[in-house]
Amino acid sequence: MYRWRIVILTAVALLINTSAHGEADPPKKQTDAEITKLLAGKWSTEEGKGDEPKVKSTVVYRKDATFAVQATIVTKEKTEVIELSGTWKVEDGVILDTIEKSNTEKYEKGRVTRDTVISIDEQTLRYTTAKGRERTWKRGKE
Repeated sequence: MYRWRIVILTAVALLINTSAHGEADPPKKQTDAEITKLLAGKWSTEEGKGDEPKVKSTVVYRKDATFAVQATIVTKEKTEVIELSGTWKVEDGVILDTIEKSNTEKYEKGRVTRDTVISIDEQTLRYTTAKGRERTWKRGKE
């Protein structure tokens, strides 16, 4: 009986120790300066499956804190090209794009988009939109 207690206590101690040390450390949050440096450049994405509208987008974040977006949206009925430009900055891990020019009423002048960065590196940008939708963009050729 005593022997089983030692075996059980040892097993429990090992489980506790393993679970406490087996958890991965959460990823280090990137600073605004790191995000800003990595964000500069051209990014592209494509979305839409099945009968959903097909959206192909490109954004260029310039080092002078301006941006330009071109998105082509293809539906069964039509093809629409949206062009936006404005200024951008990063605050508290959030990309803030302020629209200054737009060719569509969907994105009026003065509108600010807020995208919370999940991660960014030399090739991939992952963020969550203000509506909670996760998006992934790939670095484009300049």
